[in-house]
Amino acid sequence: MKPSFFLKTFLPVLSAIILVAGIAYSVWIEPTAAPPGNNVEAPINVGTSTQYKSGALGVGGLLAAYSGFWLNNNGQDVSGKVLTADASGFGSWQAQAAGGGGGGCYVSYSGGCLAGFTNKGSAGSWGYCYYYGGGGASDTGYHFRPAGGGCNWSSSTVGEAYVCCQ
Repeated sequence: MKPSFFLKTFLPVLSAIILVAGIAYSVWIEPTAAPPGNNVEAPINVGTSTQYKSGALGVGGLLAAYSGFWLNNNGQDVSGKVLTADASGFGSWQAQAAGGGGGGCYVSYSGGCLAGFTNKGSAGSWGYCYYYGGGGASDTGYHFRPAGGGCNWSSSTVGEAYVCCQ
């Protein structure tokens, strides 16, 4: 007796689908807990806890503060001081210059000033410094380059920074 068309065509296909689905189901292991408990750590973009990334991190935008911005002062009393950057971009707390009382100024990297502040002119271009080592992506570094700052490596300009004062 001749095998039917169904046995020749559909039965092998149906058998293969059942076999693949069965293997996929059998190798699936349910996580033992939600991240980060007993499992992989939560992605760096999730949650409100402090996170650390040991490797390089690429960022599409530089800084957006949605609820407040806190700068670690390492326990120093910084009242009455201003945060300044040297030509290499390293920051430090310094005494406010004479005659600097009142209003206050800041450098805007977004092209505009906050309400109550006026644009006093350009502070220079800003961007980032980068280097490529011989070790591939793990040997590559990116660093913020403030307005007027320089680099010992290659640099790229992102935009113009402005001084905003009250």
